[in-house]
Amino acid sequence: MTRSRYLWLVVLLLFLGGALRCWDVGRVPPGLYHDEAQHGLDALTVLQTHHLPLYFPANNGREPLYIWLVTAFVAVLGRSPLAIRFPACLAGWLTLAAFYDLARVLWDRRAGRWALAVLAVTFWHIHLSRVGFRAVLLPLFTALWMAQAVRGLRYGGRRFWVAAGVLYGASWYTYIAARFTPLALAVWGGFLWWQADPQRRRDLLTGGRLFAPAALAMLLPLGGYTLLHPAEVLQRSGQVSIFAPAINGGDFWGTLWHHTARTAAMFVLRGDR
Repeated sequence: MTRSRYLWLVVLLLFLGGALRCWDVGRVPPGLYHDEAQHGLDALTVLQTHHLPLYFPANNGREPLYIWLVTAFVAVLGRSPLAIRFPACLAGWLTLAAFYDLARVLWDRRAGRWALAVLAVTFWHIHLSRVGFRAVLLPLFTALWMAQAVRGLRYGGRRFWVAAGVLYGASWYTYIAARFTPLALAVWGGFLWWQADPQRRRDLLTGGRLFAPAALAMLLPLGGYTLLHPAEVLQRSGQVSIFAPAINGGDFWGTLWHHTARTAAMFVLRGDR
């Protein structure tokens, strides 16, 4: 495939994915879920008070980045479902490009093209891109920071590791699931360390010394708020934790087994409704 045809195909896939995510997003799906409506109410409060919170305690507590974006679009587009959902469709569209870039830097352009083609028509990502939920931001920031980290491993540039750390720290302002990413990061780092030669291990240590401070610097404001207001920030985690009696029903190990099996089935059989 020639370079020009390849570029046209990538552009076509990006526009296809964008159309599936953004066409008539203010009306389809119809109505607003109460979580979406709460984002709009918080945006109106920010516009009226001119105060931009680091955390929004209403509705079980929510990270701020998506609501900040909704506030900006409400200021421009007015009070409408479109203003609440447009940040989601924009984030979903940008995720297509970020995911393509990640696959391309991990493997090659062909892998990037296939990754883009699959994600462009993936149902759940299209769905999350058409409703005003903050969860759609986490895949975007994950793809962005991972691509920079891979570049740091490949090319050794300090700027890549710093950018990866900044983007990773910023991902904690997107959605509650970011709190579990250190486990995945530790597994990924451990695997890289295990298979690396001595020179690559030195590169990993150098990268980690750049990545960690950049991430911590980004996390500092939200971390400070969490220390001062733990009940607000941690309440949702406590409500849905497997350690909560209301969730495990007195059978922790059985619940752990069932949840693990259902999560594994998600990748090969069906999701857990």
